[in-house]
Amino acid sequence: MAPRYARDDDYEDAENADVDFDDEVELDMADEYDEDFASGEIDFSMLHLKTNHANKPLWVCPNFHIYLDVSSKYYEQATDFLTAIAEPLSRPQFIHEYRITDSSLYGAVSVGLDTEGIIRKLDSLSKVTLTEDMLRHIRSKTATFGKVKLVLRNCHYRVEAKNESIKNRLLQIREIDEYRISDDEQDMDIEEEPEYEENEKNLDVLNCDPELMSDGEEDITAKEDDEDDLEKRRVLVSFRIRDNEATKVKQISKEHQYPMIEEYDFHSDTRNRNLRIHLLPSTHVRPYQERCLNKMFGNGRARSGLIVLPCGAGKTLVGITACATIKKSCIVVCNSNLSAAQWKDSFLAFCDVKEEQIRMMVKNTTDTLTNPCILITTYYQLVRGKKIRKEREALLNEIAKREWGLLVLDEVHVCPALSFQTVVTTVKAHCKLGLTATLVREDGKIADLDYLIGPKLYEANWMDLTNKGYLSPVKCLEVWCDMQSDFYRTYLNTSEYNKQKLLAVMNPEKLRALAFLLDLHAKRGDKILVFCDSIYPLTKFKEIFGYPVLDGSTAESQRKRVLAEFRQSTTQNIVFLSKIGDTSIDLPEATVLIQVQGQEGSRRQEAQRLGRILRPKMGLCAGTQAFFYTLVSRDTKEVGNALNRQRYLMAQGYTYKVLVNITKGLNRKEMESIPGMKYLNDSERLKYILTETLSEKAQEMDRKERQKMKEDVEEKTARGRKGKMASLTKKIKEASTFSGSTLATYSEKRTR
Repeated sequence: MAPRYARDDDYEDAENADVDFDDEVELDMADEYDEDFASGEIDFSMLHLKTNHANKPLWVCPNFHIYLDVSSKYYEQATDFLTAIAEPLSRPQFIHEYRITDSSLYGAVSVGLDTEGIIRKLDSLSKVTLTEDMLRHIRSKTATFGKVKLVLRNCHYRVEAKNESIKNRLLQIREIDEYRISDDEQDMDIEEEPEYEENEKNLDVLNCDPELMSDGEEDITAKEDDEDDLEKRRVLVSFRIRDNEATKVKQISKEHQYPMIEEYDFHSDTRNRNLRIHLLPSTHVRPYQERCLNKMFGNGRARSGLIVLPCGAGKTLVGITACATIKKSCIVVCNSNLSAAQWKDSFLAFCDVKEEQIRMMVKNTTDTLTNPCILITTYYQLVRGKKIRKEREALLNEIAKREWGLLVLDEVHVCPALSFQTVVTTVKAHCKLGLTATLVREDGKIADLDYLIGPKLYEANWMDLTNKGYLSPVKCLEVWCDMQSDFYRTYLNTSEYNKQKLLAVMNPEKLRALAFLLDLHAKRGDKILVFCDSIYPLTKFKEIFGYPVLDGSTAESQRKRVLAEFRQSTTQNIVFLSKIGDTSIDLPEATVLIQVQGQEGSRRQEAQRLGRILRPKMGLCAGTQAFFYTLVSRDTKEVGNALNRQRYLMAQGYTYKVLVNITKGLNRKEMESIPGMKYLNDSERLKYILTETLSEKAQEMDRKERQKMKEDVEEKTARGRKGKMASLTKKIKEASTFSGSTLATYSEKRTR
């Protein structure tokens, strides 16, 4: 098992980092290679092909891209290694593409992989000799990684450096020096660091198979010197910093090429009381979940970082197992009240923890804390607003005063939002674990998680989990629907974006395709979820088809009743949902999902919705093929948005098949037999729908829903600290760079 890579956004932010000139040259070289590669002009003929190249699975290119041959007998070994030291870019059926980034090397070092071990293993798997630029880059980056730690001691944050020289370099940075404070202890605390051996399962990825080595192959790794012998006897120097600036100090340190590692020696923690919690004998941890936890736990310590697993692959159990391993007070932060309730149910289902030790801080429920305890809350509850109830303010103060063993951040991709970053600083936790299925954001802030939480420790391969039966096989289909003439004429003649959006959604041809698919899969006995972000279309769907609708205004009791009927009933097999269903609903019975509308080009939402039908089916449904439909009105902005949404899933190996005008072959009798089709073929009703779609009433319904839907974090994060729109940047690139292996696409976006 290996560490985990993270995302450093392809070195494009290198100009903001404090690096020496040589590093800048290397980064420029990598960018130059990328631009040439995207335009088809790159020349790798200078690379030296090894004599035993046929046995090796990797092409290691000078632009830090690595290509893995899936057919190689060393595929498993190479995959474990690459997911430890590089970022996956694309993993289709035959060739996988990775890239070495600053953050991926940070993740590798944070789990104990050493520089020369990385180089030795990479060279043994590569078909070509590693270039000097590649070797120099890996050595220069990892030389400063893993040398600084942020630790929580006696409820205060301290920065620990490997030696006084590194400590002095950090304090030469003006901002860090300003955030340093003196305390009762010595300002420079010297203490022996105990010897330890890294988790053997993490170091296994560095073992080289003898068959991969050429007889005369030169050892390109540096010879070990006396410094390595001294590592076991090193001393640490530390200084205290302001507690509320710990995240800022981590950010500044990362920008100066000294990313901090957070580790928790929980076995030696006698200050904080142990929590009585164990996994039940009936709880089964899957092999890939064990790999996640091996990346998190090593040398008797817990590392802070990110774990990325597909929806339905058991992220919740990973978080619960981490809590049961550390056995200290824990906070679990969710993105909704419903998700918080599901976490509580999961703790009780998987562990022997007493229910009174699980405290809830959600809407209408504010439990007092016990010591120790598990506190389950939401991001919104941990953010101090202008108007706050006294009991919640008292609880927030109590949370801030305590030391917590573990902070679990579910759906951690929302954490970079400006309003939610305070969660990380409010909770003083020894270890932070971020869980998500979709480590993507459209605002580019996902890289902020490196200093907010930690490096990526593990990311699962969606297709591997599907092939091994842990996820349901899914057929992804994009259904193209011609725009009905009256609707399209109106669409072209209006310049209002919201009206255009609703016209594309309410396109009668799209609704006929929806009716056809509902009828087709209902006759098969499938459980069907239909998603639409806008509220007005949902009200019309209920009128046309008669199925229940859940949106932000639905009462909690009604929501639970509808979902319970969907799970248990054989007659209630269809539910319409707004974006509240993107996360926090557990419906493993669902086998079909139909998207009528999505959040423009959001890759995250596309993956989350696919996750609603990824859980493997049990009983009579075992082995059932799941279907994921996206209905798109042709010649509208929906076409470009759909393509952008699919990029993340295509990089995971999913393919989309296009269906065109699926109702064209039906005769009149067949059309009228489909529920709702008669309504959609009534010309007078269609005229009324067109008029109502353009009305202020339809626009107002959407505005109210947007106000209710606090889950829409991305809308908030587009704003700067003073409430103004974030600045826009423009990058000029060749048109050819918007296609090919990078999966980048052109997408028109309208700013409000």
